Formats: sequence, C-alpha cells, structure tokens
Amino acid sequence: MRQPAVRAMGYFPVPEGMTEAVASMFVPNPRARVGDFTAGEGEALLAFTEATGSIGFANEIEPIKFDLVQSRFRYATKGDFFKLEASKHLLSAAWLNPPYAQENGEECQDTRHLRMVRRNL
Repeated sequence: MRQPAVRAMGYFPVPEGMTEAVASMFVPNPRARVGDFTAGEGEALLAFTEATGSIGFANEIEPIKFDLVQSRFRYATKGDFFKLEASKHLLSAAWLNPPYAQENGEECQDTRHLRMVRRNL
C-alpha cells in the first residue's frame, strides 16, 4: 500500500532500521517484559525483543493481524487497547507506536494511549 494511503488510515509503520537502532540503546535482559498494546503484526516488537533478549507481550484488536501476533508471541491478547486490563507493573518497558487518529473531535488517540500505558509500567 502506498504511504499516503497508509497514513490516511492512521497507520505509520516503524521506519526500517529504527527498531534495531532503539534496541541498541538497551542492555540485553532476558527477564525484561516489553509490551506493545497496538502490535499490528508484531514486527517491531519481535525485532526489539529478539535484539534485546526480552519477553514480548503483544495486543492487537484486528483479527487477521492478531492471528499473526499470536503465532509470534507466547503472550498475546486480542482486544480494544482502551478496554484491556493488565496488572500494575506488568511491564519493564513498552514499545509505543500508537494509532494516530482523532475520533469525532475527541482527544487524539496517541495521547490517550500514552496515558493508559503508563499505568502498566
């Protein structure tokens, strides 16, 4: 899909090489738990967890994408991020690339997303 069409849908893929660059700033830790609550197909979280040796926790709302996420991660949930209930301090870190869409004049989704993630770190 062309980038303008992808952007119009509120989806911005992580630029190639960016995940590895971010991962290089972390000390590998096999006990670290990294969550991505809007995982998509899980590509960024998978690259990050493989590079850092950490454990991935993925959530995706779209059924087709979730099937792929579930095949990639031991810990995968399907559902609306804003209705997801997770334990406090479940995660060591979060991979954040939220949907960038504003709905019906409401607060931009990435702002709401960041507030929700904060409670699980």
